[in-house]
Parts: sequence; C-alpha cells; structure tokens
Amino acid sequence: MPRRVAATVLALLLWPAFTARAQAWRAGVDPRVELMSILFRLAGNAEYNQCQIPAYNKAVESWFAPYRGHEAVRLAHGLGIGFDAPMKLAVHVTDIESLAERVPFDGPGIHLYEGWDAGKARAFLNAARAFVADTKFNDFLTSQEPLYQATNARLQAFVETRADLAWFSRFFGSGTPGRFAILPGMANGSASYAVHFGGPAGADENYAIPGVWTLDAKALPVFNTDWRTTIVHQFVRSYCGPVVNKFAPGMERAARQLYAAAGDAALPHSPGNWRMLLDEYMVRAIAIRYAVDHDGAAAARNLIRAESAHSFVRIGDLSDLLGQYEKDRRHYPTFESFMPRVAKFFDDLAPQITAPQ
Repeated sequence: MPRRVAATVLALLLWPAFTARAQAWRAGVDPRVELMSILFRLAGNAEYNQCQIPAYNKAVESWFAPYRGHEAVRLAHGLGIGFDAPMKLAVHVTDIESLAERVPFDGPGIHLYEGWDAGKARAFLNAARAFVADTKFNDFLTSQEPLYQATNARLQAFVETRADLAWFSRFFGSGTPGRFAILPGMANGSASYAVHFGGPAGADENYAIPGVWTLDAKALPVFNTDWRTTIVHQFVRSYCGPVVNKFAPGMERAARQLYAAAGDAALPHSPGNWRMLLDEYMVRAIAIRYAVDHDGAAAARNLIRAESAHSFVRIGDLSDLLGQYEKDRRHYPTFESFMPRVAKFFDDLAPQITAPQ
C-alpha cells in the first residue's frame, strides 16, 4: 500500500467523522495532537513529559530520542510556548503531512498564544513537516495502532454512554450548538487542555484534550468519572470563557481580593492571577451543576468538598446560585443574562475572605 494511502487509512481510523446525532461529536486519538505533544516533549517542556502509559512512553522515547537536535525541536523550544498553546496549533492545522493552516494564521482574530507571531509559527510548521518525514512519523503511528484502536473503542463507548454533550447548550442557553471533539492526549499524562476552533462558514468546534492517567491491568486507558469531570471542565471553558471575559472588568476588584487571599492555594500549578481564579471558580461551579444533574446530590457534595479543600471557598453557594438560574429560565434564558447575579455574588463574597480557608 502506498505510504500516502496508508497514512490516509490510518488517519480515518484514528479520527472518526462527526456523528449526525442530536449533538455532533467525534472522539479518538488524533495524530496532530500526538505530533505536537512529542515535539514539545523533545523541546523539554515539563508539561509534555508526563506520559503515564509505560509502553507508549518507552516507544516514544526509543523512536524519537535521536531527533532531539532536529530543527523542528529547536524551533519548538524557541517559540517559548507551552501548556495549551501547542494543542491550539494542533487543531488549527489540517493533518500531520501538510500541516496546512485551516484558517490563515495572519487573518483577523487569530491569536493562538501570548506573543503570537504567525511568521514564527509557519517556520516551525515547515520544520515540523520535515520532522514528520525524517522520523517516519506515520510508521510510528502504525506501530501503535493496536493501542490506538483499543483506546478509541473504549473512548467512543464512554462518550456514548457517559457524556451528555447536549447539556452544555441547554445550560448556557446558546443557539446552534458547536461540534465537540474529545481527543485523548496519549503522551500527556495528567495534563489536560481545552481548545476552541472557529473556522469559516460558521464552523465552531470545541475540543477537550484530556491526558491519559488511569490504566487497567493490561495498561490500557480507563475512562471513568474523574476523566468525565475533566472533559466537563474543558467544554465549560469553551462556553463560559467569552461570557466571563465580557463581565470580568466589573468583577476585577472582587476577584483581586479573592486571589490575594487564596490564589496561590487555588492555582498551585501555574503562575496565576485574579483573572485565572475567576475562570476557575466559574468552571468548577458549573461542573458541580453537571454533577447534580447526572450523578445526584451526594456526588455533587463530594465535588464541593474537594473544591473547597483547594481554596475555592463558598463554591457550594455559587453552585446553589447557578441552580436558581437553572430553575428560572423564563427570566434568565441564557447564562450571560444571569451574569449580573454572579457578579454580585463575588462582590458580596470578597470582603468576607481575609485568609486562605
């Protein structure tokens, strides 16, 4: 079978088409995600050096370690980016062979990371094309096909039976629901990312890219309630982020007070700020509402206890407030219409918090 045909067949295996269901989605290992994860692993990014699948970790190291000096790795390091930025690049290209831009990188509204430079990104992708060829990246993907097939089968069954993707549109009161993509970061360990792609002709894609950190006795990925909670967090970010951005200036004073009291404890894994803390409060409170709807009050209380232990004080009260929103959609048809109530909640809360709880 010619290499290009083989690569196309493998891509179809790894990347099932969006389903024509009530809520369009696709789920599976994505070569673009694996390519970017491996490149930034080789570049030395700590967050991309956490693979929890022993056989896969060993295979990646054995196959790609000789290429740590490749130009693509050098340019990846020189971009000075990490965390969600490589994943944003991944979903903004078409495939691993062409690495073509799905939308022009210098087009209006395109900003994939802090200090975004379309020219540098293009130079990196040009080198990455050579990396794919030089490392025989498609041959690596083929060598991992049994793992990918088992992962995809489990993941798709999990989404079909355990993930209510239509809930997000119902909760936020949005119009046409965006499409969902759930891409397990096989090399990413516990690091997980949320990414949004807005393309031409109204294309709107919400990506959850959770890492894989739980395995069974056969060392195959396990998708469980904790993993679902991570997915919920990531999709909530896509819906919630633009609304919180709109109201953030009016909430800055209260959020700064909260961050001064509990920010470092609430955001221990990143150099946070009041804005990040505000986002995290909202994402976690909305995830609790998802748990109320799907797992019951006891499971929601467990989440509240866990979040409170991470210094998200009074998050149960915020969840209860959002419950009022859910019960009064006549007066509050959308999440955005309810945000003034949320802003008042934070204004009332901030003066009461003087030290980490």
